[in-house]
Amino acid sequence: MFDELFDLVQNLYPDKSTIPLHEPLLEGNEKKYLNECIDSGFVSSVGEFVNRFEKEVAQFTGSNHAIAVVNGTQALHLALYTLGIGPGKAVLAPSLTFVATINSIYHNGASPIFLDIEEETLGICPDKARTFIENKCFFDGNELKHIDSGLPIAAIMPTHVFGHASRIKELSKLAEDYSLHLIEDAAEAIGSRSNLKHLGTFGTLGILSFNGNKTLTTGGGGVVLTDHNSIAQQLKHLSTTARITSGYELEHDVPGFNYRMPNLNAAMGIAQLENLPNFLSKKRSLASHYHKIEIPNSKWLKEQNSYHSNYWLNAIQLDSSKLRNDLLTNALRKGILCRPIWKPIHTMAAYSKFPKDDLSVTEKLSNRIVCLPSGLKGLKLKNQ
Repeated sequence: MFDELFDLVQNLYPDKSTIPLHEPLLEGNEKKYLNECIDSGFVSSVGEFVNRFEKEVAQFTGSNHAIAVVNGTQALHLALYTLGIGPGKAVLAPSLTFVATINSIYHNGASPIFLDIEEETLGICPDKARTFIENKCFFDGNELKHIDSGLPIAAIMPTHVFGHASRIKELSKLAEDYSLHLIEDAAEAIGSRSNLKHLGTFGTLGILSFNGNKTLTTGGGGVVLTDHNSIAQQLKHLSTTARITSGYELEHDVPGFNYRMPNLNAAMGIAQLENLPNFLSKKRSLASHYHKIEIPNSKWLKEQNSYHSNYWLNAIQLDSSKLRNDLLTNALRKGILCRPIWKPIHTMAAYSKFPKDDLSVTEKLSNRIVCLPSGLKGLKLKNQ
């Protein structure tokens, strides 16, 4: 039943005997800018490429500030740390996400509380989240607390899965109603928007990732987005070891982190930004090719009304785990490297004891979704 799909994939990537899930496309000025960076001598966390990259990412996303760091995981860690979300605090988060989302909460000393998702977007369901707060939380003065654990809830941190927008306006209203920080994990969502507003810019803070498998790559890297000047200053200060320079003396006024993005990575990022509009256009064209294939007992994950997805990874939902396994097994035999969606975090030993709401949709979908090859390297679109 998957023959038509496999034929399409092999026709889209005709020159590859093994078709990867997502391979970076480096066909612009990457080598030129890297050589310029090397010649300048500024290859670490100081240099004009870093400053330029931050400015251009801020302009592209419409954020007032973009603070460049070594990867998306540290971007999340720094975002939480800067807001003081640490020991004795809780963060509402999805279980169906990449583990870095939850690791960032844990390594700040805070506790995740797992919320369920919705089928259409794979993001936190705003309706279930509101019901959870109304029925399983209470106000102690001005502080929202979880009844069972007694933990004060400081933030909600939705993930925009595979570049598709969660119902972020509703989640933003929820955060406002209960005085929670909204921290967007938009690691996969460069170029994705909701009502023309870039994802990662709705909350107090948002983050993007530029890992080697992302739509735009710096090899390793990420940014924290914010419109708040004081928070941006603190983010940059903390990410540069909280260093204060006075003449030849160095002082560090608080414990900081060595998280700044190296100039080398930023140089690659500048070249990638130059090609980003072309990347995004090709990705949407690739998605349209996939969506023309009708596979029984399945449906494609598509952008919803008023949302604009970058289609970082094209994903299909099967009606059963058996069909999912059949697709994965047969694709592998043909050299097509697909990937199941993540295992829910709450089912992992490291996080099985943390508080959670009813996660029936999460558990239903976690063994039914497959991601298909979505890279641009070697891609031959039929209309080009």
